Amino acid sequence: RRKTRDMLCYANLNTLALALSVNSLTNTHTQHNTRQQTTTTTHTLPKPSVALQRVGLSHQVDGHVVVPVHAQTLWHVLTDYEEYPRLFESIQQLRIERRARRTTIHQLSLLSRKLNLVMPMSLEAIEAPEKLELKLVRTGGHGFLDFTARYSLVEEASATAAAATRLCYSVRMTACPVF
Repeated sequence: RRKTRDMLCYANLNTLALALSVNSLTNTHTQHNTRQQTTTTTHTLPKPSVALQRVGLSHQVDGHVVVPVHAQTLWHVLTDYEEYPRLFESIQQLRIERRARRTTIHQLSLLSRKLNLVMPMSLEAIEAPEKLELKLVRTGGHGFLDFTARYSLVEEASATAAAATRLCYSVRMTACPVF
């Protein structure tokens, strides 16, 4: 049970890491130098909303976080699969196969630091750019019997930032019985 909860936290942290990485990539410190005065502008992310629940043998993580960037910028980061190892420290190796609107992501991921457990997993990435929706579905590998992640982006009005996008996500997974 504890290891399953750890996996749920892992999935949620990966999504939060994505949001934080987007924030740092797109809102890098802007510095204005005037003689002896320097001003730095930064944005902070609000805490993500997260709900964890058990559905039969599966677990589901649902949540959202508002990121102070335009939806298209966030979409570009979300679908830049080659950069995933930089965004998600658990991904140790990555190979991408692209065809039409589908992309297969073959990855080696660290599932447990304590056990030094590295597992391969293949995910089919199904993009719907017109809706700003991405679905990742496990097609092979170990660690999970089932893994489906859905991401959607919605532009929002913001009083504090020039742009704001709500990153909504839902991850449903069934861990292998050994976990």
